[in-house]
Amino acid sequence: MATKAGTILQVVNFTYATATSNSTSTPASTGLTLSITPISTSSRILVTAIMGSIQNNNSGNGVNFSLYRNATPLFTFGTVHGYTNSAIVTVTAGGGTTYMDSPATTSATSYTVYFASNTGAGQIVTVQANNATSTMTLMEVSG
Repeated sequence: MATKAGTILQVVNFTYATATSNSTSTPASTGLTLSITPISTSSRILVTAIMGSIQNNNSGNGVNFSLYRNATPLFTFGTVHGYTNSAIVTVTAGGGTTYMDSPATTSATSYTVYFASNTGAGQIVTVQANNATSTMTLMEVSG
């Protein structure tokens, strides 16, 4: 019997709670990464990523988040998240995203959230600040 389109075929989940900093505008891994091996090339992968708290140590700065598949950027979300116009260290709630991907493969596929300082130039941003927990869930949805 064929699987009805939209059926959830498998779910994987990962949490990560280690503070990670970046002081450049070059994206770096947040440490939140998870792999799934799709059953079918017609499947879609629903990615949900919720980031733990963000610490921003600089005035006029924020953090940019990007979702990558197998080290290739898919899209940017949370641009200038946690922005502050104050020189005071701020810790804000994290950001998050939901994204439906069509990897068209049955090979292991990894998803990672990357982040960067909006301004770079040595201005530090930290994700999972104070070891707050970030979570990623991948759901394979039949096509």
